[in-house]
Amino acid sequence: MDIFAAAQALQDRLRGYAWLTAVAVGGLDDKEVIFVYTKHAVRNKEVDELKANGWMGHDVKIRRVGQTTPAGV
Repeated sequence: MDIFAAAQALQDRLRGYAWLTAVAVGGLDDKEVIFVYTKHAVRNKEVDELKANGWMGHDVKIRRVGQTTPAGV
């Protein structure tokens, strides 16, 4: 599965979690990786497994971005 399809599948899997902000594909150290952006630090078994094992053959990095709000609010 290509990285974009894998990222979409991961977004679908994590969609119900309140801490999830977004799932995206980006580059890190000249390699494409899946980024999972969260509203706060997350410690659970599923996230720990993603960090350790990746997703569908792709590396996964967890990034905390905090709460998002519309511009000008």
